[in-house]
Amino acid sequence: MREIKVSVIIPIYNVEEYLEECLQSVVDQTLEDLQVIMVDDGSLDGSTDIAKKFASRYDHFEYVRQVNGGLGNARNTGVKYAKGKYIIFLDSDDIVPDDAYEKMYLAAEKNHSEMVVGSVARFNSKKDHVSNLHEIAFRKYIDKTHITDNTDLIYDTTSWNKLILKEFWDRNHFEFPERILYEDIPVTIPMHYLANNVTMVQDVCYRWRIRDGANKSITQRADDFTNMRDRITVLRMVDKFFEENVKEQELWDAKYYKWLYIDLMIYVNNCIYLSDNRTLEMMKIIKDYIEETIPLETIDKLPVLYREKYVALMNLDEKRLVKLRQYEVDNYKNLKIVKKGNKYIGKFPKAIVTGDKADMTEALDQWRLTQLIYDVTWQKEQCVIEGYVFLRGLSVPNVNVQKLSAHLVCLSTGEKIPLEIQSIKSQYAQKKFGLKIDNETKQIHLANYKGCGYRIILDAAKIRELKLDGEYHILLTYERDSWKKETILRGILKSLGNKLDKKTYFKDHMLIELSKSYRYDFKVKISQKNIELNDMKLDGDQLRLKLSEKVDALYEAKDAHNAEILKAAITQEDVSVDILDIPENKRYIAVKKGNLFIPVYKEKKKRIFVENQKNQLVEETSGDHRCYLLNRKAVPVIRDVKQNEEQFSFEIINKNIGNWQRATLYVEDPLEEEKIILGTGSVNQHGEEEKVVISLSLKDEKIIKNLYARRRQVFILYENNEQQKVCALGGEHKVFDKKYYTKERRYRFIIDPEDDFLYFTTLRVKEFLTRSAKKRAFVNRFLYPLLRLLPLKKKWIVFESMWGSKFSCNPRYLYEYIDKNHPDYTCIWSLKDECIPITGNGVRVRRLSWKYLYYMARAKYFVNNVNFADSYEKRKGQIEVQTMHGTPLKTIGLDVPGDFPTKKSEKKYIRKCKRWDYLIVQSKFVADLAPSAFKFENTIMDTGYPRTDILYSSNNEEEMGRLKEKLGLPKDKKVIMYAPTWRVRDKFELMLDLEKMKEKFSDEYVLILRLHHFSAKGWKGVPADGFVYDLTDYESIEDLYIITDILITDYSSVMFDYAVLDRPMLFFTYDLDEYRDKLRGFNIDIEKEAPGPLLYTSDEVLDAIEHLDETIENSKQRVDAFHETYIPYECENSSEKVFNMMQGK
Repeated sequence: MREIKVSVIIPIYNVEEYLEECLQSVVDQTLEDLQVIMVDDGSLDGSTDIAKKFASRYDHFEYVRQVNGGLGNARNTGVKYAKGKYIIFLDSDDIVPDDAYEKMYLAAEKNHSEMVVGSVARFNSKKDHVSNLHEIAFRKYIDKTHITDNTDLIYDTTSWNKLILKEFWDRNHFEFPERILYEDIPVTIPMHYLANNVTMVQDVCYRWRIRDGANKSITQRADDFTNMRDRITVLRMVDKFFEENVKEQELWDAKYYKWLYIDLMIYVNNCIYLSDNRTLEMMKIIKDYIEETIPLETIDKLPVLYREKYVALMNLDEKRLVKLRQYEVDNYKNLKIVKKGNKYIGKFPKAIVTGDKADMTEALDQWRLTQLIYDVTWQKEQCVIEGYVFLRGLSVPNVNVQKLSAHLVCLSTGEKIPLEIQSIKSQYAQKKFGLKIDNETKQIHLANYKGCGYRIILDAAKIRELKLDGEYHILLTYERDSWKKETILRGILKSLGNKLDKKTYFKDHMLIELSKSYRYDFKVKISQKNIELNDMKLDGDQLRLKLSEKVDALYEAKDAHNAEILKAAITQEDVSVDILDIPENKRYIAVKKGNLFIPVYKEKKKRIFVENQKNQLVEETSGDHRCYLLNRKAVPVIRDVKQNEEQFSFEIINKNIGNWQRATLYVEDPLEEEKIILGTGSVNQHGEEEKVVISLSLKDEKIIKNLYARRRQVFILYENNEQQKVCALGGEHKVFDKKYYTKERRYRFIIDPEDDFLYFTTLRVKEFLTRSAKKRAFVNRFLYPLLRLLPLKKKWIVFESMWGSKFSCNPRYLYEYIDKNHPDYTCIWSLKDECIPITGNGVRVRRLSWKYLYYMARAKYFVNNVNFADSYEKRKGQIEVQTMHGTPLKTIGLDVPGDFPTKKSEKKYIRKCKRWDYLIVQSKFVADLAPSAFKFENTIMDTGYPRTDILYSSNNEEEMGRLKEKLGLPKDKKVIMYAPTWRVRDKFELMLDLEKMKEKFSDEYVLILRLHHFSAKGWKGVPADGFVYDLTDYESIEDLYIITDILITDYSSVMFDYAVLDRPMLFFTYDLDEYRDKLRGFNIDIEKEAPGPLLYTSDEVLDAIEHLDETIENSKQRVDAFHETYIPYECENSSEKVFNMMQGK
């Protein structure tokens, strides 16, 4: 039996939303001989099932369940089961990069380290972030060290980025404290001190999740005083360890500094969203600990604002503390700094800091460098990397102010190779940071960063000569005055980062890959010996490949972890593959090494296209030098594209001759009922192929009028007098990427590199005056006030829905009423994309644009279901109507605890709500919420929602038939709609038994699925079988209400609007026990007030439908009570009532 190298300990508690991703990251590890111990700490959600699934699927995964004992207890339990030479911890909502454990293990073995620590990146659902804590711990780029030599390691206090020798753990009897937060700190700092040495792996070895919104983890809720008291308790544990073990004064000083700089400051900074009394209470708790434990002279060593905040705290001056912190949040980043003698003085407002107290030298010492890579190009054998780097606040007027050096650093050995670097002038930093306008204070901040650019040369010939191999960072050393800072080259311009993988060098088997890694680190991967595809040709039905060396097997790979073996006959370097065995999806050719699939490369970038009557084969070597294969059923292909400005001409070839006469090029759009016709042409036969040339103009309003930003696949419709045929369009020998720009938009025809089909994409181009935050600030500050001097237009109405993202909801239906019945009014729709289609005669305007500000300055009426942008300032005489976007199922606004992180953000929200003159509600129940949730004191419109008018006017057989025909549903069948809320973002598990439903009800009903948009991304859909119709992406849910005879839902707000139709609702609450915690924030008691029965199994749902009359009768009292409480104001003419009230009638 092979020795277990590493035991991975994963405590699990109610993390079903993140657990699968976490565990899969361990499955994907390149290090073999792992033991994975999953300790289920009494989970109540789906975590248990996920963990058990992994335990049954993978032999090295072990599942242990225990009664809930907390995180520290679960980790301790996991250690008892550990059999590996090393142990490592992993929190169940985080992720490990696939080579992390291998890097850490090899580093431990190389340096005989009792502990290895890896660098950390933070991330949320949208993007990566740096971990501020670990940026300090890893600011020295070193390998083997110890906390007594590198006191920065006192900031490395997390347990899960550490590979620990099990014998070292056991020998020192380490154990996590239990039933307390921050249990890592009193274990990790002693480990650092007691270890023989510590190896620092500078590459990211751990991805630490920042949970979004309501899912914040306990340790992210720093406003909780229990949290603060736990923190102080663990600091005392470390204090005790120091008293008993630590003799080095430098380390004592580092501990004191860290306690003030990080651990206590978390709670000091919370002053801006605590009440005055709670702030004072917090200040006293921290003051007592400081006076008891920390020498007061440590405060004087802190950066200026930190020092001043602690001075205010020690004086219990709550008002000054709040003022200092608010300034830090709002304006500190724009502080002007000037050099006076050997000091750098910050130009603070007098009320903040004055005189010598404003010395910024220590603050600048702590600040990270600001940097960005904005260009990477290969010029023959040299890769030229250009970017900027500077210390924020210090002007760099010329290239001689700062001294730079650069090294290529091997991540596995630490070897440093000097690189050529030049300081150059750069306009990028100047454009971004040179001018700042603060909308709050109306201040203008100027700085000069013109001399902060650099150019680094990466020489392929030198790399080949030195025989470099492995992964590398570029280490940049920055020197200015007394400062010397090191940083990994990071920060990559977004447009560059998206195509960095295409800037790959490959020659004579040597590969240099450039990539954007975690934290936006710039990484260089060099490999000297790669398998190369020397030749490829088609011989009948056989694809023959000649490789640079013999292989045992070839694979068709999606990525480094996912591939299928390619059926092939292999003789030495020669490979033969049957065309039918080539994948339909585009995949690259790879070989397997360890747990990874490594690409086969090709030096020359080339595309080969061959076809017969049935199949088309594409072999393509693109910018990453990988060899991609695609085998698809034969489709028409584009042989040539000609462009002259907005004019495009496509030459389309079809080998499957069908005696077609005409062909139409078109795209489809979910917001448009009809196809968008791009152009038509006559089909002509030429030998064994049919050819059509279709021309179009992108100035044709019929085409571009409603082309909002979206990617759309292009189709071709062939026709003759007898039949039609629709086909996708593929690439042939040449692929293309054709663009056409106007002032407002970019249009693009492209053969997509993923599937090799033709797509037509549209993109908004930002207008000049509002292109950047800086320009918008200028317009808002100086030009918008001038527009507000113009007279109001008494018959102008501005509409907006969901921050301009949709033409929908109450604003839409109120608009449609006014547009139809009061044509003398000009209706303006504010949209993120002004090409989003709308009905009627409304004027579309891009949100936040110059035109938008013009209409916002002059219109008399405003209608929104959320709030308008901050830039909008209401004028005297303007009237704003808040329609809401539904009866609030959950607590909203100011009633949601912790929803506003600062007092300032709360005041800002109240200020927006104060702009409302009218608030539309469905019931007195909602009207009664308004004073507390919105601080609303103006006029309530007890009219019901405009969007429900259609549920009255369209509730007839004729309209239902029209909608069913439009949606492709059978007119002779009733409709059941299942519209559940979301549980886990981007995931959905269908708990209804569709087969049973189909068997029982398909003669009478069809089933519509309408998933929440948070769930839809992870939904794979269902096969079209004539019973189930997935209409998740259909725009108007009101249309679906109209045709629905029975609604199945759960904890969703769809119940309020659908109740207007007085049709049966069934509540499929199969996970009610798990969901109860989430229901605590609800305004409605689902169990008592839902207007229909609560059903817990799929069979119960089927039974309720089968005995529908009995179900309706049994629910009558609940339904009547629900109508009386939640929708008493609903009526068939809500829009008319609202309009009349707006006019003061």
